[in-house]
Amino acid sequence: MARRTKPCEFCETEQWWSEEGSPGHQIHTEIYPEHNVISFTSFANNTLGESEEMCSQIEMNYCPVCGRKLI
Repeated sequence: MARRTKPCEFCETEQWWSEEGSPGHQIHTEIYPEHNVISFTSFANNTLGESEEMCSQIEMNYCPVCGRKLI
């Protein structure tokens, strides 16, 4: 029987980061361990100056830091 790994600080709490690049461009990263999802969202202005959004979600079954199984 395998020993259960204790949760680390990374997989115990929800986390998010926001970064701004060139004018009119932002990227947000959100991590939700309880829902097993990492989400990336990008906001940018197109040539007409209108805001466009792109989003991607990745299933996260294991913590990328300590390796603990989340489900």
